[in-house]
Amino acid sequence: MGEVIFKYENGISISWNGLATFNVFNDGHNTDCFTHYAVTENKNGYSYISTSKAHEIADEHYEEMYTEWQQELAMDNADIMESPQ
Repeated sequence: MGEVIFKYENGISISWNGLATFNVFNDGHNTDCFTHYAVTENKNGYSYISTSKAHEIADEHYEEMYTEWQQELAMDNADIMESPQ
């Protein structure tokens, strides 16, 4: 199996190498990577992450990134509101 790419909003995509490595891209620039070994399925004596499970893992990572980005944006906006003019 080759590389699988999951696309999201705002130019974000997450590629999966078919094993345990995921790379995060923002407008084509590699901005992050992570590995996920914990969830494997056994079939015919081989362990692997299915494409559907990899998609779930990528979705979860994207949601976590998006939530963190929203929190950072809210804190930045709060700092701006508190800054003396």
